[in-house]
Amino acid sequence: VLEEARGLGDADLLIVSTVVLGASRATRGQFIQAEQLFNVALAQLKPTASFDRWEWTGAVGYQSFTLAARGQVASGIALAERGLALLREANNQSHLALLELLQGLAYLLGGDAQRALAAAQNALGDARASGSRIYIYFALLTQSWAESRLGEHAAARKSLEQLRPITQQLGAQLLLADWLAAAEAEMALAAGMTAEALALAERAVTYAHSIEGTFAEALAE
Repeated sequence: VLEEARGLGDADLLIVSTVVLGASRATRGQFIQAEQLFNVALAQLKPTASFDRWEWTGAVGYQSFTLAARGQVASGIALAERGLALLREANNQSHLALLELLQGLAYLLGGDAQRALAAAQNALGDARASGSRIYIYFALLTQSWAESRLGEHAAARKSLEQLRPITQQLGAQLLLADWLAAAEAEMALAAGMTAEALALAERAVTYAHSIEGTFAEALAE
């Protein structure tokens, strides 16, 4: 798609394609390539007053957790905070939900489960207010993972129970579905359910490998 956009000379299509490809690379654990793509996109993108397009928010959010995954946690969080400040001024709940949940993942990757939980809870509130089921799904995933990392296993199971019907409604081929599978295995292990954790991890590895989800595969292993 990037080559087609370049050939057509369509700047908007090129930016959209760059952000989408960057998000795909990031969620599969290809963080170096993702960071390069987001650097290109963010050099050309500016937030619109109405935030009627998602590309800027997506690029900021995915770059935030990409940087965190590469060990640049402070830079990733600071990038997300600058974006959130603009979105709060605009009171755009849909975009806030997207950036908050991605910031939550950045906190998780940086080892700060408490702040990850707070970001996920903010994202869940904004996602519900905006009516976006896909952002509710992402926020519940991040929330359940953070709760598990904090040892709040009952709360994590409750979040997962809320997540399952949304997953069924949205369909099987969801972005971060491989992360969810790996996170469920980690949660089961942390809760002391070793046999279940092993079975979930085996399924997670198989699924992540099938979609080239390198990062989720490593998490599950």
